[in-house]
Amino acid sequence: MCKMNGSTERRIIIGDFLPAWLMLYAMTFLLLSVAGGCGCNDGKKSSVDGDRDGGVAEAGINDSGGLSEREWLPWPDAGPDGEVDSGPNPNVIVFPEEGDYETIGFTNQGHIIAFAVLHEGSQYDVHYYDILQREEHRLVKPYSQAPVSAFNRDLIYSDYTFAETDVDPNTELFVYNIDTDTHTRITDTPWSEIRPHINQDYFMYNSNEGCSSTSQKRLVLMNRHTREETILAECGQDPHGESLSEYHAGWVGRPSIGYYTKYVHYHNLETGITHAIDTTGGGYTTLVTTDEDHVVWQDSRHGHREVYMYTIPTGIEECLTPDEWEQAWPHLRNGLILWADYSTTQEWGEGGASQVFIYDVHTGVGRQLTHHNDRMWMPRFVDSGWAVYAWSIIGHRSKFHVHDLVADGILTPEGRVIP
Repeated sequence: MCKMNGSTERRIIIGDFLPAWLMLYAMTFLLLSVAGGCGCNDGKKSSVDGDRDGGVAEAGINDSGGLSEREWLPWPDAGPDGEVDSGPNPNVIVFPEEGDYETIGFTNQGHIIAFAVLHEGSQYDVHYYDILQREEHRLVKPYSQAPVSAFNRDLIYSDYTFAETDVDPNTELFVYNIDTDTHTRITDTPWSEIRPHINQDYFMYNSNEGCSSTSQKRLVLMNRHTREETILAECGQDPHGESLSEYHAGWVGRPSIGYYTKYVHYHNLETGITHAIDTTGGGYTTLVTTDEDHVVWQDSRHGHREVYMYTIPTGIEECLTPDEWEQAWPHLRNGLILWADYSTTQEWGEGGASQVFIYDVHTGVGRQLTHHNDRMWMPRFVDSGWAVYAWSIIGHRSKFHVHDLVADGILTPEGRVIP
């Protein structure tokens, strides 16, 4: 492990700087040249502007502050924590019971997990799984709907019913309410709206409106109650890796058109102000998630994937995984982060085997959730005491695991990781 003595970072507001892209390009190239193989720089001031694997519960399917000051706590060893590891874990739901699914992403909010599954031909249908009822449901429509995002009892998805051609499809956004079994159309445009997200007050999605090509997208925030739109990032800013929490929208993109370096951004939903975290990274950055006080993302500035966190009240950026191995697929919710850790398997890359870890940003305590060195795990959010992660088998094929962390003695009922 090594640290880089990086440059001092500064506080910026979108639009308050000049895009000196040529100088940044040279600096980025230099950083990448010297950073390969190093661990991450832990506890740096950053500038920002103003499974246990196991048991299968029956699942029917129906058609219808200053954290950089603390010492890094080592992870537990990779061995079993108890007898439950020797057999099926009754606190883990696994579905589908037989086989696996070819899916496009998956999200969860509360006790609902939403995902899209490939069926006949190229047809994707929206599925959701009710954790409390132990039931899976499929929404059958004439055309594909994907991907999908969930908030409480509402699912938002892109519907390809309105596509004129396969090359340049026109997709519209719909919200499905589980309780009323109704689909409500959200957009009605000649453009393509994809990758939707939803929370209590907003929709967020990508649109190619005003872009020079269909491959370009801009990031749009829409008020659920007024339908007022806010453009968070334009086509030329190349937004990606986005997410929407109760407090912030987060994404990676250029802070202005023509600027070379991409920054992590978060948009405060209460104040309406967008902030760019001016990191010194030159590697690929993606998968931004947020809660009230933190921003977490995947960063490869040192030549391999690592998990970084920015604490909003203190302005501290830190690397949470300061070793030479890869850690990837981080997801943050309510002060808890899940990520895939490759240190126990010592494998690399998207296809490498990994373990799932949970980390408490408030206490610095982490626990290992899975104990299989031959599986590639893709974790998602922790919510209401449940962790959701998928065993990624090959390509986009997945088998879902829903882990009751409170019942398993990993989380307290208040949502803190137990050492």
